[in-house]
Amino acid sequence: VTFGPRVVIGARPCDAAALEVLDRVMNWDYRDELWFGRREATTIVTMACPGVDESCFCTAVGLAPDTSKGSDLLLIPVAQDYHVEVLTSKGEALIAAHETRFGPGGDAAAATAFRGAAHDRVSAHLRVNPDGIRTWLQGHFEHPLWDAIALRCHGCGACAAVCPTCHCFDIVDEPDSVTTGVRRRNWDTCQTGRFTLHASGHNPRHDQCARFRQRIMHKFMIYPSRFEEILCTGCGRCSRVCPGGQDLPEVLAQIDGLVNGAASDGGTP
Repeated sequence: VTFGPRVVIGARPCDAAALEVLDRVMNWDYRDELWFGRREATTIVTMACPGVDESCFCTAVGLAPDTSKGSDLLLIPVAQDYHVEVLTSKGEALIAAHETRFGPGGDAAAATAFRGAAHDRVSAHLRVNPDGIRTWLQGHFEHPLWDAIALRCHGCGACAAVCPTCHCFDIVDEPDSVTTGVRRRNWDTCQTGRFTLHASGHNPRHDQCARFRQRIMHKFMIYPSRFEEILCTGCGRCSRVCPGGQDLPEVLAQIDGLVNGAASDGGTP
């Protein structure tokens, strides 16, 4: 399969960073050629973020509103112009192919000021220690916190639908006619009851508490343990769309509070 060249313009850094995070799992025990074929054919032009709202927390997971991760060109708003930062050879090729579209660029000092203000704004939303959270999760699978915070989860999967790093899928053989059909890969989510339902009727994640716990465990403990990447870019979309008001920054702050409480008490909460 070959893919024609394409350009994504105006992506947020949290979205572009997700591509690089997922490259690890897509080239783990099996190289997903469809994924990498599209990746190699696509040039990503990101727009530095001013910090959208209090749901943003990219700085808490090691990123930033102007992170270069996963991007080929970074645009930084400066008055009525943009300061352009070239990050990869694909970015260089895009500029070379469209030289008339790129002028001398915006004020570098103003761009630096924009980046600094955005970083300060977002970092004020949530300050946690991801390594501490990861360690806490490893030892608190049955902590009562899960029962409390999972009460708000409806199991609708809206969080996964808008998440740039959720990547679970199902494979289904669908008939087109009596004699022909097609095998399709469909996006799926661990937040629905059928995701782990066995043919026997047994479901190892039999309630929403177990399913919500899996989401947090996967993003902040399981994936980092295997790939040394946090499976979250702090975009905050899951909090914005959740009909139950499940707020991921709030959950992480609660866990971080338990981590700090254990450190100050010298014990395990």
